[in-house]
Amino acid sequence: MACKSHQVEMRRAGAIIAVLMLLVMGIIIAATVLETAAAARATSYAEAQRAQSRALGWSGIQALMAELSEQRENLLDGQPPNITPEWELFTLDDGTRGVVRLIDLDPESMVSITPESAKLDINTATAEMLGLILGLNKAIAEAIVEARTANPFTSVEQLLGIEGITPELLYGSATDSQQLLPVEAESPGLLQTTANGRGLQQVLTVFSFDPNVQVGFDGDTESRGNLRVNLDQSWSDELDRAIADRFDQETANMVKAIMEAGQTFATDSDLVGVLATNGVPVEQWAPVLDVFTTTDDQFLLGRVDVNTAPPEVLACIPGISPAQAETIVTTREGLDSEMRRSPTWLAVEGILTPEEYTSAADWVTTRSMQWRAWIEVGFEMGDPLGGFDDAVPMTLDQLLESWDEQAPVSQLTHRMILEAVIDLGSTRPRVAYLREVTMFDPVYAMQLAISEAEEEDRLLDPFDGLPDLDAIDDPALSELSDEDLFLSGLDDFGFGDPLDDALDEQADEGGVLVDEGNEIDTSSLPGESTREPPDMIDRRIGRWSTRKAGES
Repeated sequence: MACKSHQVEMRRAGAIIAVLMLLVMGIIIAATVLETAAAARATSYAEAQRAQSRALGWSGIQALMAELSEQRENLLDGQPPNITPEWELFTLDDGTRGVVRLIDLDPESMVSITPESAKLDINTATAEMLGLILGLNKAIAEAIVEARTANPFTSVEQLLGIEGITPELLYGSATDSQQLLPVEAESPGLLQTTANGRGLQQVLTVFSFDPNVQVGFDGDTESRGNLRVNLDQSWSDELDRAIADRFDQETANMVKAIMEAGQTFATDSDLVGVLATNGVPVEQWAPVLDVFTTTDDQFLLGRVDVNTAPPEVLACIPGISPAQAETIVTTREGLDSEMRRSPTWLAVEGILTPEEYTSAADWVTTRSMQWRAWIEVGFEMGDPLGGFDDAVPMTLDQLLESWDEQAPVSQLTHRMILEAVIDLGSTRPRVAYLREVTMFDPVYAMQLAISEAEEEDRLLDPFDGLPDLDAIDDPALSELSDEDLFLSGLDDFGFGDPLDDALDEQADEGGVLVDEGNEIDTSSLPGESTREPPDMIDRRIGRWSTRKAGES
């Protein structure tokens, strides 16, 4: 009996152990399911917040585009835009705000966005002009010109594919916000390329498109916005009527006589040369150059805005020396608004001789219709109590002093930074360029730190210059340059590709932005929606399409 009782007890113990094991396994499975659910919930929450930030950012881009579009007429006259630095798009019951802010790219300028026409266009500038940029040389300049022959550059970042152009050369030294790692500004591995040390990106662009339309001088407001008359063609009755309508029949007969004598007008320099040769006073050049052009292009590519360009860019223009570039910068601030409407003020003020202005004529303008902005978006968390602390009451004097103090810039949650180029060349504005750059600062700071460390190792390494056998044995690694690795790192953080779901293509007609079948109405944006004449050529680059929404 004792043996049988012992067996029963053993079976009971085994059953209890089995039950306990099942309970433990159940607990583990339940915990795993809960952990997975929590992780999935956190991921879904993060994705939702990111989607909200992206929507907030696109709203900010549209707000900036609408605000610039309202000022298009002033921009055509060469006036700087007046931009709101911060927008509050919504406020929740708990005080949480959706905020859009402009990041000031150049604290020394009067606006928080930068004009692209204040830079040198790498798609149009000659090798001689590019070679004058500090940090470039003849070989690099010629390589840039050769590279763009097959296909034009669509962003300045593509210069990293040119041998000799490094991230340090393109972006310069780190800004204050990029000092996340111990990087010395005077490191031997860094090249200060501009006066502010921020690299070639500050003086080079691919977005310089000057509308080939009249501004209107001497009270001629009726012709404002009309396409200029192209003289690079054979004489015809149509050309005769166009000149007579803008001036008079006597002027048309004079132009006819000049052209029949063998004078051609292939470039604007040819037109200015005729004015100079015939002794036309420089004070009378502006109305003539406002009416006439020498191309069928709707936009004059690569023009430099002499009212905003820094001296290092102005000195690259043919006919302008470094000393004259400095004089231009100091003189333009004292000019009245009427004088600043035409680049002929360079000759009127005596800075350039008529011969020097003739050389510069194909490269100058007095306005920028493309503007670059960095936009910070995110959420400012609310404070239901309004920020008051009953335990430490403020005196009246302290309260008055607090009103005079500048409020600190709040930190945003779910923060995102977008870089955009807004093009106002046409009456309908467009987003020519758009990408997310939230992680640019830390990624670039890491790149600078790596470059500095590699430079120090090179100075101390006695084996420097010998073949790297490991890299050679691995073909995939041996084919990657430092620039390739840098760009791939930026892509991992979402830096290299444009904002995918914000804007894919933009129609220039039909009143819609096209994004993989999703239409965003732009008919409410200021500006006319009339089409440009179909016989004019549009050679702009950027994120837009001439197809209508729904067309394949």
